Amino acid sequence: MPDDGAARELSSEQADATIRSRPYIRLLIVVAVIVVVSLAAWCFLEGIYQLQQELYVHLPNALGYQHRLPKWWPLPVLAVGALIVALACGTRLPGDGGHIPAEGLKTGGPSGPDILPGVISDGLATIGFGLVLGPEAPLIAIGAGLAVLTIGLARRDTRSG
Repeated sequence: MPDDGAARELSSEQADATIRSRPYIRLLIVVAVIVVVSLAAWCFLEGIYQLQQELYVHLPNALGYQHRLPKWWPLPVLAVGALIVALACGTRLPGDGGHIPAEGLKTGGPSGPDILPGVISDGLATIGFGLVLGPEAPLIAIGAGLAVLTIGLARRDTRSG
């Protein structure tokens, strides 16, 4: 077969050198971050959907409301969601549930992994229980926090290895 400048095969030494090179390791870290953040975002959104199904479809059916949801049904569900947010955000978990929506989306640096428990619990309780909040802000905070955590872990692994 004539050599027309197409791709050439690498020797085993060249392949080993490529796999051990810093650009290749950086690429693997970026891919790992993307995979972890994508999986976390999907899990968060799926968790919201499942929670809403349990609270607004399965629980009323189990309590005898098979045909029509009572008009008062959202009130206790929303109250429980608000109580969870108040307890988690105010006293128990770090992160204060993310940024304050009334102040707009601030870009004061990446969210650290330490705020993830507060943001996740507040996002699930708020959206899952039916309170008004879009999933964008929690997803941004979760993505940023997980990216920082994954990169930190990958850097630690590459330094020790």
